[in-house]
Amino acid sequence: MKDQTASRLRLRSRRFVFIAATAVALLITGYAALAGYQVWAVYDFEKTYAPPGQLVDVNGTEMHLLCSGSGAPTIILEAGAGSWSLDWHLVQSRLSQDVRVCSYDRAGTGCSGERAAPRSIDNLVLELDALLTSAQLEPRYGRRIVRRHDCSAV
Repeated sequence: MKDQTASRLRLRSRRFVFIAATAVALLITGYAALAGYQVWAVYDFEKTYAPPGQLVDVNGTEMHLLCSGSGAPTIILEAGAGSWSLDWHLVQSRLSQDVRVCSYDRAGTGCSGERAAPRSIDNLVLELDALLTSAQLEPRYGRRIVRRHDCSAV
């Protein structure tokens, strides 16, 4: 009776280890497949679709800038962390009926190239200023309005 109980316990523990190992293997395989798909999807997107705005050279990095409308002041829209300029599409299309509106992708996001400098508040401010200067978006009537979303508002 003792041998049967011990034998059943060993069998159950082997089954548990097998099931757990199989579940972990499936999770790792699934994650690898999703990561591979993400890499392929980004590559395919970049190859197939041109950025909707213009690419502006900022200190050796191409940054994406999308401007629409006319008038003063110029409103600059900055997307939040993990977002990009197209997240502002509905807001930008409405505001551009009255004023000039520009949205952009920070270096390393959206359609912009990779960043050369580390990400810090100071570098983000310098990056935006260099982008607006390179794109010749001088403030009209001495003003630009910058509207930030989420973590970019820090």
